[in-house]
Amino acid sequence: MVIIAILIIVFKTLISINNRDRKDKLRDLVLRFDMLEKEYNLNIYKKEILQHFIIGLDERHKKLFVFKNVQDKYDFEIVHLKDMRSCSKKKIYNSSMVQTARNRRPEKYLDKIVIEFEHMSGRERIQLAFYDSTINNSTEIFDLNKKADEWERELGETIQVNLRKIA
Repeated sequence: MVIIAILIIVFKTLISINNRDRKDKLRDLVLRFDMLEKEYNLNIYKKEILQHFIIGLDERHKKLFVFKNVQDKYDFEIVHLKDMRSCSKKKIYNSSMVQTARNRRPEKYLDKIVIEFEHMSGRERIQLAFYDSTINNSTEIFDLNKKADEWERELGETIQVNLRKIA
């Protein structure tokens, strides 16, 4: 009985430490995002805070600001929506060999959910990953797919408005 009580206390302590660490990382990510927003003179109209990154839309300047924290490394990207022809959500699948009772066979799995931007100039496409199997848990697929749908719609409208102004 004493051993069970000790195990419960240890387990709860580990969970508490993990949750505190996650909150601290998220708070740091938001703080750094806000600092870069000011530094780059962005006027973020819509912002989404996800587990590993923050995405913000500056509608006035037609810029998408993405700030990521992957394995404690910070990186950011600014997508100039004025230079884009379109954007679309894509699901990227990969395969791995699965051992069955009789043989090995390839099995497909969802590797990434991205929003892909196509440049007007034909330059290399830009991908913004909402779900990445190497970072996210598979239980997050549904919610992140929904978020990607919302952002695809919002960004697509912004790009189309800009294209109509050009035409």
